[in-house]
Amino acid sequence: MPWSPAVASSSCALDPRQSPPTRWMWGVVQALVWLVGLTMLLLLAFAPRIGLHAVWDVLIPVAPALLAIAPGLWRNICPLGTTAQLPRRMRISFELRPSARLQTCFMVGGIAALLLIVPLRHVSFNNDAQTTLTALIVLGALAFVAGIVTLGKSGWCTGLCPVHPVEKLYGQEPALSITNAHCSQCLGCVARCPDSSAANDLLAPHASPLRRAAGWLLVGGFPGYIWGWFHVQDAQPGDGWASIAAACAAPFGAMAVSVAIHALLAKLIPQQRHALLHRSFAALSISMYYWYRLPALVGFGLFPGDGMLVDLRGSLSPAALLPVQIAVALFWGWWFVLRAKNRSAITR
Repeated sequence: MPWSPAVASSSCALDPRQSPPTRWMWGVVQALVWLVGLTMLLLLAFAPRIGLHAVWDVLIPVAPALLAIAPGLWRNICPLGTTAQLPRRMRISFELRPSARLQTCFMVGGIAALLLIVPLRHVSFNNDAQTTLTALIVLGALAFVAGIVTLGKSGWCTGLCPVHPVEKLYGQEPALSITNAHCSQCLGCVARCPDSSAANDLLAPHASPLRRAAGWLLVGGFPGYIWGWFHVQDAQPGDGWASIAAACAAPFGAMAVSVAIHALLAKLIPQQRHALLHRSFAALSISMYYWYRLPALVGFGLFPGDGMLVDLRGSLSPAALLPVQIAVALFWGWWFVLRAKNRSAITR
């Protein structure tokens, strides 16, 4: 059966229960961040240039670091996650639990949405506030509908959400373990909820073949995908539909190469070192992102002006940014590889 009624479960590895004051505090924080999200929508509608900067040049550049350091914090305060939980709090949810197969389909759908939405930034979202606003409203509506139909976080937060796969990729070795603030007790809505289980692995050995294939695609292909994305210029007025092909060709082509390299290394490296390989590719992905994104924020991107928050070209040399780029890349290498290896050795 693809759906089943909700049944209380106590099989979660971690107990998410919190004291009433703590739940109240988290509720206030969630409401405030939700209002910040609403403010961004209003800015996109009535102050489009500021709204575009707020979404693409402030929120999104911060997100990868937050997902790596404290993914639980983001899951607790994400405006779309809060939206998805509103039906349950309002007691209008059917609270159906999707089957394992349907959960896998949701997860694959989330990865597909991620990989398709990101190239569209070059086509329209980066420079068109109305299309960005429309996309965010559609995502919010999907999150709300998922909350109406499904139990707990099974429909959106651990399923269809296009950010969730990146949470799992970057959140393998978080600095902070934060208790789930959306659930007063574990509902057992998914087999391995990242909020109620110590595991946060896209390539868990127990996963179905389809889930593992999707995980391998993201883990192995994301460095190339990010590299390719940064080598595409934002579309210009009049480019038309041809810009879609151009926006997709580089990231998906580089992703295929990256997947092939990852697969080859996985064949050559002993099975017991595969976790190190996966963390290395996660480190490469996030390092690649900040290597290109930080210069772009101050006007020194591969395509000057694209993704620029502040123009420092008149007062700063591109060479001055190189030490920062190297330091950030070394930090993420340490975070995902050396730090994780040392933590594993300590806990063995």
